[in-house]
Amino acid sequence: MFEIEGEWAESYSTVVEMADASDFVFSGEIVDVSRGEVQSGDAKEDIVFQATLKVRPSKFYRGDITQRDVGVQLILPEVTSQAEFENAIDLLARNVPDEPAVFFLRARSNGTFRVVNGYGIWTHTSRAEIDAPLNTFPPSDGPYAAELSRLGAIDAFESVLEM
Repeated sequence: MFEIEGEWAESYSTVVEMADASDFVFSGEIVDVSRGEVQSGDAKEDIVFQATLKVRPSKFYRGDITQRDVGVQLILPEVTSQAEFENAIDLLARNVPDEPAVFFLRARSNGTFRVVNGYGIWTHTSRAEIDAPLNTFPPSDGPYAAELSRLGAIDAFESVLEM
């Protein structure tokens, strides 16, 4: 499992509400992980490291992207140095899900994308049939627990998005 934090720029009461508010929602697979942007401010400790997931969309539920692969930027909140950055990228690359995932994304002005919030990626993991692996706690403890308990598997999750 890979655990990092998504950007909590938006929150929603249901998965369908989150999908309707997203720029893009699609299923696809993560095909690569690489170093993303590094942004720094005026102070030495004011630095943000990001990973880039190269994602290959297979089915769109909201929006449409003409690119074969898209770059999804993820903030690495615990990373504070270049050495930690390299280690975090290696760890993330070794632990991305092998299973297809569903992505809820916002377009960024630089041509990449970001997850809408900490529930912006859903997939099957060893922790749960339908899991949001950006969160450190299982979805059964999260805001979509009741909605997800009725679905049971990632295929059923996708069917909700086709409505």
